[in-house]
Amino acid sequence: MGIYQFDGTNTLPSIYLNSEEMVFEIKGTSFPEDSIGFYKPVFDWLKEFEKSQASDLKVRFRFDYCNTSSSKIVQNFFEIFERLSKKGTLITVDWFYDPDDEDIYEAGISYADRVTYQVNLVPFEKK
Repeated sequence: MGIYQFDGTNTLPSIYLNSEEMVFEIKGTSFPEDSIGFYKPVFDWLKEFEKSQASDLKVRFRFDYCNTSSSKIVQNFFEIFERLSKKGTLITVDWFYDPDDEDIYEAGISYADRVTYQVNLVPFEKK
């Protein structure tokens, strides 16, 4: 499990997963040609994390853009977090959004409405 890190590109988000710091972070633009293949290491990390029976996980999403296939992947992440939450892991999600980006904001609301753990909608200003 440990640490998984991917430096983002114009079409792929930055990913930082750290089981020592209990951090799960994805930010940037998510427009991979193969969403399942791109996010496989993240699913592998989560599978190992789930075995660890960790007490908490801080989750941060900050998308500038997220295509449909990536949105489905993110929904899968939220479902895994729900399963972890029901097993006793304290899950806290910060969903960052640009106040001018209604789509990302509404996606955050939609994900939050489907889960029982805390999802914070956090506005940020683009520079």
